[in-house]
Amino acid sequence: MSRVVPALILATGCAQSVVLEIDHHEVPCLCGEARTTCLSTRDAGAPDFGTICFGIEGYDHSWGVATTVEVIERPILAPAQDGSATARELVEVIAEAPVEPGTEFTLLFLGALDDMGYAELVSYDGAGGGQIIGGPAFSCEPATVCDDMEDLDDGERIDFEVTFAYGDPIDGPLLALAVAEPE
Repeated sequence: MSRVVPALILATGCAQSVVLEIDHHEVPCLCGEARTTCLSTRDAGAPDFGTICFGIEGYDHSWGVATTVEVIERPILAPAQDGSATARELVEVIAEAPVEPGTEFTLLFLGALDDMGYAELVSYDGAGGGQIIGGPAFSCEPATVCDDMEDLDDGERIDFEVTFAYGDPIDGPLLALAVAEPE
């Protein structure tokens, strides 16, 4: 019994309850070797958002909805080489706040990152729109925005920012409003 109790105390003593604010959109990120989109989160009340690569067990993110959640965080004692060192499990959704149609946000797609970039996270449909891989579809307004995105995403691997807005309804396609090289 004396060997079991310290192990249980160690295993449960490292877990902690945390309240996280999850932004209304995901962001391009690097998880190990994979370029993907990640949850944009911060500790409740913290000024800056960071990312969670491998999500939160039991939580399904909806673009267009800012969410406050309570999670249990546990260290992973032997994480995979390209995996997270922390496991997160949803305890409860505390609050959900849908954004208003027309709410704008900007995503940065990094081009030159090793021999690959984040540009592969955007696909184009050839008809004035496309999709953020793993995320929502979008249409370009004006249509030249898609042309500009494809020009910047032409294999040269340069960075570009895209300003998106939520349509009406917010769970429909996004609107890509502008694209630029970051300053």
